[in-house]
Amino acid sequence: KTNIQSVFDSQKWKVKQGKDYPHRNAMLDAIVYTDNFRKLSKSELLNELGEPSYYREDKNYLHYIITQTRLLSWPLHTKVLVIKLKEDESVEWIKIHE
Repeated sequence: KTNIQSVFDSQKWKVKQGKDYPHRNAMLDAIVYTDNFRKLSKSELLNELGEPSYYREDKNYLHYIITQTRLLSWPLHTKVLVIKLKEDESVEWIKIHE
């Protein structure tokens, strides 16, 4: 069961309007619930998804902000795609963190 909204488009994924990424939420299912991205290496992921929104201490986690609700400039709610990489830079898991 695929709907047209869950088709991934690398160019649209990278579009940023102000502080927001208007297309990411619609494409999230295509990343989380298909095997396409689980088969990619770190360099392929970076090519498809662009640079992560931020890194934490551990560089084996890629964080991509999907949506963020703000009050003025304070983030109230942030939805983040997290991709954990193994030592060989293959994908260990993909999760949505809210």
